Amino acid sequence: MDQKIKDEFGNGPYKLHLGCGHILYPDYINIDFIEHENGCDLVSDARNLPFEKESCSEIMSFHMIEHIKRPDIAPMLKHWNDILITGGKVILELPNFDEIIYQYMLGKPQMVVHIFGNQENEGQFHYWGYNFERLKKDFEEAGFKNIIQLPATDYHTDDEPCFRIEAEKC
Repeated sequence: MDQKIKDEFGNGPYKLHLGCGHILYPDYINIDFIEHENGCDLVSDARNLPFEKESCSEIMSFHMIEHIKRPDIAPMLKHWNDILITGGKVILELPNFDEIIYQYMLGKPQMVVHIFGNQENEGQFHYWGYNFERLKKDFEEAGFKNIIQLPATDYHTDDEPCFRIEAEKC
């Protein structure tokens, strides 16, 4: 691990907030792939985080994974599993693709932005559509256990169907 990370954030275990954008959480290392106006604690790619094996206790991300190319998902989840301590958790919230498609087919054309992303800035487009079952399979293949679905809690639920998935490194 980069000595700079230890110098700045201590020896861990670390709690990571990936794809933070302009929302910064206290007690987390807020990480994004680009610097934002409000800043973030670390600029890094979620697919290759600069943390040692078994140095993190939690990885949390809201509406980020759908912006990662599909072939990169398996190696990224395995990397996350490697850097988590035993008992560490991944918590993700993301669009529920199947429910969005259903809503679109019911005559809600505004749902199309949740299928493809808003595309207002670089990186704001969706590479893949997830539901719980598809993402659970990806987590299982990466070695995670105790994978559960819960209702989403962040602001995205105001205008799009979402879900929360939690998984544990055992």
